[in-house]
Amino acid sequence: MLNTQQPTSNKAFKSRLKLLGLILRLHREDRGYQQHELADMAGIHRGVLSKLERGDLEDVKLFGHLERIAQVYGVKVEQLFEYGDLKVFQ
Repeated sequence: MLNTQQPTSNKAFKSRLKLLGLILRLHREDRGYQQHELADMAGIHRGVLSKLERGDLEDVKLFGHLERIAQVYGVKVEQLFEYGDLKVFQ
């Protein structure tokens, strides 16, 4: 018998990561930053920021970069998970 729970959980998780990526991009664009500008200010590689914005967070260590981005914006990390009506966690 196939276990259908794992793919559903994995799919939902990836969907949330994609939404987080979109929200991160919207925050950046709203503040008028180019990817390379934000990456430089946050002290992270532009490729890492690109992965974050694509929701390509297979490596859990990438979540640590969210704190650096939040510091640049002057907000709490939790605020990066929301943009207007978009919310990663509801």
